[in-house]
Amino acid sequence: MLPGAVRTAFWDGSGLELANFPAQIVMEVDDAVDAALAGLDNGEAVTIPSLPDEREWTDYDAARWLSRGRHPWQLPRTATRCDLNSNNPELSSVHG
Repeated sequence: MLPGAVRTAFWDGSGLELANFPAQIVMEVDDAVDAALAGLDNGEAVTIPSLPDEREWTDYDAARWLSRGRHPWQLPRTATRCDLNSNNPELSSVHG
């Protein structure tokens, strides 16, 4: 279930105010539960209530899997790390 922002107590103390989000992207708890149960009934592996056209997800997922293994730093048992807080990301390999 990937619901996006759901109006819950989770946001209290998070430093983010739901009032600052566009109203159309904030789900009520009952709507999130209904969407999760509908996805379960439909046999969905992933439920994204804000994405009504399932082809958008399947196209994205197919492209993601096609690109897997095409990058030279994706070696077996190797994870790639990138510092996203840096202006000049540095890649380093961590062997597992």
